[in-house]
Amino acid sequence: MKSKYFIWASLLIFSISLLLPVSLGRDHFIEYYTADNPENLGYFYLLMGYMTAFELPIDFICWLGNFTLILSWIFHRFKLSFITSILSFLQMLIFGLDYIFKLNIIEFSDYDFPLFGYWFWLISSFLMLLYNYNRLKYT
Repeated sequence: MKSKYFIWASLLIFSISLLLPVSLGRDHFIEYYTADNPENLGYFYLLMGYMTAFELPIDFICWLGNFTLILSWIFHRFKLSFITSILSFLQMLIFGLDYIFKLNIIEFSDYDFPLFGYWFWLISSFLMLLYNYNRLKYT
């Protein structure tokens, strides 16, 4: 598979993750889109994550994974992209590790409901990591 497909898949899956609920906390999936509160959808996390900068530093580090991923897309032709994609993956992984091991290091975690949109978010950074790995391997 050509490495350029990984970057396009990363962009697509990241966009999908913004439209999905981070965790499935309700019985019906459609309620997330018909209710007036988008608090559990990915785009809400993206827009409001800056608020955790001074109060919740670990949450802010996870949120910064969005921008390190964007930087890796922007600089995809340079080696800086490989570094930022590794950093992005690690930043995003913190959220999942907190959820799996119930470490209580993330303030906005609900351990009662399974993660859903988060996995798409994490896969987008993993695909960017694969893109950079394949690009550096074959050049």
